[in-house]
Amino acid sequence: MFISVIVILVLISFDTLTSLERTILFFSYLLIILPLIVSLFGGTPGHLMAGLRLRRIDDFDKNIPFFKYHYRLVLIIAEKLINILPIGKREMMYDRISNTVVLQLKQDIPDEEMAELQKRSSRFNFALVSFFYILWVIWLNNYWFLFGLIIIFDLYITRKVNWSFWKKRSGENNIVVEWIDALIFAVVAVTLINIFLFQNYKIPTPSMEKSLLVGDHLYVSKVAYGPRVPNTPIAFPFAQHTMPLTQKNQIVC
Repeated sequence: MFISVIVILVLISFDTLTSLERTILFFSYLLIILPLIVSLFGGTPGHLMAGLRLRRIDDFDKNIPFFKYHYRLVLIIAEKLINILPIGKREMMYDRISNTVVLQLKQDIPDEEMAELQKRSSRFNFALVSFFYILWVIWLNNYWFLFGLIIIFDLYITRKVNWSFWKKRSGENNIVVEWIDALIFAVVAVTLINIFLFQNYKIPTPSMEKSLLVGDHLYVSKVAYGPRVPNTPIAFPFAQHTMPLTQKNQIVC
């Protein structure tokens, strides 16, 4: 799912594509390219990066067929829609219904070798994330953000600090914690998208351009015009110049 979000963000960043072309490319990835990868390599890109494989439940040595993944995808979407409601303990039923199972690669290898493979995977993920993070810092032209590599190093290598302290590292969390986690992720994701990818603006006052009226909405690509980073160390999400509740102009974002 994370890879699918990345694909969406990449498609949005191309200004030369129309909305129809972006939609066609995304569904082509979701319905053609992704099932093809699963049927040939035995897992989605996320599974392959995590050392997991998607197999038939009656034969662990066989990949699931091309159209079988479509059936599983529909079941996943249906279950996620149902699980929006807080109905107690939830189970992933789509694997059971579609007769598929997610397996860890090479489960029968010795513990020492498994630990070494996990270390290599962690180092690879750290190098990959650090590479894209450094490119982002260069684009932002603020090299103080290179200190963020310390956090990335701890996330993937040392794991000393629980950066998501509101939830448990292992074990199940209750429904309240899951909603809080989802809310925090949504706020952070939308804030980063508004700053670095695109943002919707509403015209507050009359414009000299006759085709633009008060209340019209503009889509502004930050990829083309550059990011709008906060002017101060303190910023309030989704506020441009007016703070919520107080309705006073504040220079905090």
